Amino acid sequence: MQIIAPSTIDQLTASQIGTVSAVNIKFGAYFLKMIDEITAKIDSMDPAEAARAGSWYFEANAFARELAAKHNVSMEIAAGVISAVSPRMPWLRNKKVADAILAEFRNYSDLSAMDAAKSIGMALSVNVCMAVRIARGESIATTLTGIKRRSFFNNIVDPTNSDSVTVDTWMLMAFVNTTGTDKKTALKYIEACEKSLDGTGAGYYVISDSVRQVAKRMDLKPHQVQALYWTVVSGSFDGSRTDIN
Repeated sequence: MQIIAPSTIDQLTASQIGTVSAVNIKFGAYFLKMIDEITAKIDSMDPAEAARAGSWYFEANAFARELAAKHNVSMEIAAGVISAVSPRMPWLRNKKVADAILAEFRNYSDLSAMDAAKSIGMALSVNVCMAVRIARGESIATTLTGIKRRSFFNNIVDPTNSDSVTVDTWMLMAFVNTTGTDKKTALKYIEACEKSLDGTGAGYYVISDSVRQVAKRMDLKPHQVQALYWTVVSGSFDGSRTDIN
């Protein structure tokens, strides 16, 4: 089961495409430069490292299945919990927190989702609250918010078929490295004009479609290109963090 996560420019109206173009001009962003940046970074990878990176979301899918079996929930719920607490969280920590939430959420069935989240802790209460609501069976399609979370969910739950792209803090480097700016500016870029672009920022569309173009050239899934770039830019399959278990 995938959920709606709009991030393809050809889904937009002519007026919305004009908005994306205006944002690109404002921030000095260019499709071709980002495509070249992503391609060059991937081409520089050791073949063995690249092979493992390409399996990232398939391994994440296997982890979600393990959590589901361990805690007697569906794989979709496990993936939803993982995605809910994922923003600004290293992958190894993300796994640990999702496991803890699924282990504990039933202990607080008499509390509201937010009060249960505060009792569980582990991460921002608003994110844990979202995870608890999903764990309790609320609709993932309406509970899981944000294009990054929703894309991450699609990639984890259905890596064989997903066309979604998770533009995380590492994927922002495609913008940073081609504009000479910083991540603070990159965040403004990816979130620009969200309200007028169906809830997805202009920069998110551009980076996502840049990834898709590279994926098409390399005969890969878009999520594989994102994972490859993530691995080479961060320096690690786990997003540069090896100290969390």
